Amino acid sequence: HSTNEYSIIEGKNLTSYDFNNIGSSILISEDFADRYFPDGEAIGDIIDISGYPMKVKGIYKNPDDEIVLNTNQAILPLNLYQNVYKSSTIDNIEVEAYDTETIEKAGTAATEVLNRNLGEEYTGQFEVLDLEELQKGITGLTTTMTFLIGGIASISLLVAGIGVMNIMLVTVTERTNEIGIRKALGATRRVIMFQFLVESSMLTLIGGVLGIILAYSMITILSMVFNWAILISPWLIVIAVMFLVLFGILCGILPANKAAKLVPVEALRRE
Repeated sequence: HSTNEYSIIEGKNLTSYDFNNIGSSILISEDFADRYFPDGEAIGDIIDISGYPMKVKGIYKNPDDEIVLNTNQAILPLNLYQNVYKSSTIDNIEVEAYDTETIEKAGTAATEVLNRNLGEEYTGQFEVLDLEELQKGITGLTTTMTFLIGGIASISLLVAGIGVMNIMLVTVTERTNEIGIRKALGATRRVIMFQFLVESSMLTLIGGVLGIILAYSMITILSMVFNWAILISPWLIVIAVMFLVLFGILCGILPANKAAKLVPVEALRRE
């Protein structure tokens, strides 16, 4: 296991002597040291791994910006590992390129060498896993989930819009006499239309604010239960509120237009 990507925070790193000879020196992770050596006296101590006494030579820490693909808690020289576990196999090999432009070439060259050493009957036995391919997979999954959630949200929004429109149409029908009286007293078509547009936008705004409060409460509870870190952008909430007002206006155009077109005499005749 290469130790180039690890930072030694206490003690010493493994040397070429440790890797070329069957010794007993190992490195342990910072998490391992904190868990089993709370007093901080891990360096030089002897621990038992699979019945073999091993001396802690150093404590390492993963880089803060590293994506950890495994949960290794100790680093052993290859010879020591094979002697302890009576195995000569190697599960994986990490290859480090000089720069980002040569990553793909380095991976291809490494697999060609490994597969060629196995023989023609084992062609394709080894594969390369790089972070770029992993990122593409995660990005594809995220995009799919975004479209799925967006589709569900769009359907919910359409149903909500139809509901708001129906409520406003019923309101216009029930308040026909009121509309007739207001128009008879001099209310213009623009005033009547503005009144119902404000009512429809307030209806969607109140419902949206309640939904935001409920969503924030549920997210906070889940973050406390599962110890998740949450990040909510205030700008997204502002944009959502503005969109709700606009959505309410759009849903209220038809009912407001219907109310504005009522003739005062006919409106006063209805009960």
